Amino acid sequence: MPIKPRPLPPPGRASPPPSPPPLPQLLRGALALLRPRETVGGALRRWGGEGQSRGGRGRGRGRAPPPPELEALVALSDALVARGVLGVLGESRERLRGRLRALGGEGRGEGEGEGEEEEEEEQEEGEGQAAPALDMFAPPEEGEGREALPEVLWEYHWGGEGDPPTPLYGPFSSAQMQAWADQGYFRGGGGARCRRLNPPDPPGPFYDCGRVDFQLYT
Repeated sequence: MPIKPRPLPPPGRASPPPSPPPLPQLLRGALALLRPRETVGGALRRWGGEGQSRGGRGRGRGRAPPPPELEALVALSDALVARGVLGVLGESRERLRGRLRALGGEGRGEGEGEGEEEEEEEQEEGEGQAAPALDMFAPPEEGEGREALPEVLWEYHWGGEGDPPTPLYGPFSSAQMQAWADQGYFRGGGGARCRRLNPPDPPGPFYDCGRVDFQLYT
């Protein structure tokens, strides 16, 4: 008996294939299935191995179907490729999170808590990164810098700028010089002239002690 040919469907426009979900949705789904610092390819191997351990390595009726996580990640990988992420198998969890952040997403996969996400980010930032460079022009933080500076010492003599040198007194600390200035010993000008000691360099020029704010050096 001759086989009749199957009738052809009526002519018409074929419906276009469904477009993949939005890229942020795909990235969030992949993030939920990856471990920190794990690539998509590594996760596929991990889920595939777990599926074999669940159902045994033998073939036959007792072989378990692949885990749903493996099927979901395979579908997500295919959709990501369709969305332009061609090297998706080599993309790590951190790279996918960066893509999501660049798109304006929050950077967390489904089922992840904020505390867990922050802890992972701190670990990633602390591993394999050099210490930040110090800014030499930044102001010292509170409690830092001032104790590390060497103490500024002064010596002085009595007499005006044009007077012949008189015996030098010192060295004295900036705090001691400020205490004498507060008590009025250097008021009026022309009485005492002081200079800053800066060993091993030569001392600086003499200044009128009444015009020096020693408190800046304490």
